[in-house]
Amino acid sequence: MQALERIMAVTRQQWSEDYQMKAINIKQVAEKVSLGKSTIYRMVAEGEFPKPFSLGSNRTAWLEEDIDAWLATKAGRTIRQPALA
Repeated sequence: MQALERIMAVTRQQWSEDYQMKAINIKQVAEKVSLGKSTIYRMVAEGEFPKPFSLGSNRTAWLEEDIDAWLATKAGRTIRQPALA
């Protein structure tokens, strides 16, 4: 059992190091992808861009890693995924 606990601890640590989740707002998304806010919302509606999630009343955000993955796909590149043991 101790071996499994060690593996899980390493996996959690690696996950934490690889994925520092960060929620970003529409202004930050627009700046990151060099698109206008209305263009982003249109693309979301058309299924061409990641959907935001609710942070509370009248607050939506995107996970920065989702935007990074979308950008990588558009650029024809892959992004590093965490190694899950």
